[in-house]
Amino acid sequence: MIKFKTLLIYIIFSNLTVYCYSSEPKRLVGYWHNWYGSAGTMLLTKIPEEYKQVNIAFALPDAADEAIMTFTPDPSIYPEEVDFINDIKTLQSAGRDVLISIGGGTGSFDLDNENDINLFVNSLSQIIEKYGFNGVDIDLEGQSLFIQDGDFDFRNPQTKTIANFIKAIKELYEKFGDEFILTLAPETAFVQGACARYGGVWGAYLPLIHALRDKLEYIHVQHYNTGSMYGRDGKIYYPATADFHVAMADMLLSGFDVKSDDSTIFFEPLPEEKVMFGIPAANEAGGNFTVFSDVAKALKYLIDGTEFGGSYLIGKDVYFPKFAGLMTWSINWDMTQDYSFADYFSNFFDSLKITDVQNYSINPAISIKSNEEINIYPNPTIEGAKIDITITKNGIYEVKISNLNASFTKTLYSGPMSSGINSFNHAIDSEAGIYYVILSSGDRIIKTKAFVVE
Repeated sequence: MIKFKTLLIYIIFSNLTVYCYSSEPKRLVGYWHNWYGSAGTMLLTKIPEEYKQVNIAFALPDAADEAIMTFTPDPSIYPEEVDFINDIKTLQSAGRDVLISIGGGTGSFDLDNENDINLFVNSLSQIIEKYGFNGVDIDLEGQSLFIQDGDFDFRNPQTKTIANFIKAIKELYEKFGDEFILTLAPETAFVQGACARYGGVWGAYLPLIHALRDKLEYIHVQHYNTGSMYGRDGKIYYPATADFHVAMADMLLSGFDVKSDDSTIFFEPLPEEKVMFGIPAANEAGGNFTVFSDVAKALKYLIDGTEFGGSYLIGKDVYFPKFAGLMTWSINWDMTQDYSFADYFSNFFDSLKITDVQNYSINPAISIKSNEEINIYPNPTIEGAKIDITITKNGIYEVKISNLNASFTKTLYSGPMSSGINSFNHAIDSEAGIYYVILSSGDRIIKTKAFVVE
């Protein structure tokens, strides 16, 4: 798994055309049902490629000991566990991440002491190792996270179960290392609800977010099954509207005041590349379904500042081009709609890539900052070129050739590459012009380099 977070700027010289990309590619995250239900189900390998992260729902606490986590693939879907494991590997080989989600609407547990922490960490570690998950998504609802009376500061939680849970997640993260992916999927009451009152379930995720912000890959708050909420401007916003999505997302992107009986503490903003939000894939999937066009309005306002006439204002010339993407409940519900969610929003995010096109007479080339290297020779070329790509880590990669407006693209290679120099030969089969080599892994563009065909 390779993680690169970069602003993609491609500047090609000689009658320059400059393409300024708004951010790294956006991700679609979806939940997969480990049960048969009204939404139906599918094998993991049938999940559309647009979903770059798949959260398996759910690992649950054992009925006899709520500190022990349990998970087994539904035998009506996967009669043989080995097929489930192999399908996870298939998704991962294509650069997609598969996480085990813990909790859900019925998964309430309580870590009372050090022994409970050990039971939780050990049992969840066994699940991760057995099935080969890339990490853990935390989707605790109900009373699993609940702030006790007199606990006023999310930066230093005194509620025992919350402090123990933070300790357990940190131990889990340290056990698996920096490649471990950690995501959070709280309901709005558990996060933005603290703008009105901190206590009980209101703001109960804030200690967790604050303590793990440096380890967190994404947070995608559920903007569904919710009531109206206060925005950071002190106004009330109603769900299933573009204003609601902007107001709730901006609280994490810009920070907000957390109000308790004792004091007001500012919750520091999260990096924009760590923030998403979640919506239902279909009207039947959950409460507060928002029509996709309104979600797109909210996303475009957040990402590039395009106003839509809403009542919530982020601020003049304030926008978040590295906003991470979108989550949905769920892939199964999307299947019932012929994957309209995946189709709509993958196309929408693609449309945001190029936000500015300008012409320049002279300028040096600017490359993406990463440790990988691409060398092309001869450059300029007439008949063909040798492309040497230096990789720092074994993995699954794709090498493409494209012209400036992507009207010509060619996949040169897709598959495993070893650390060190990997060489490819490219026979020129296109007209003269400026082209670039694109190195990517999954949906992450890692490196590009321009070359000229004469």
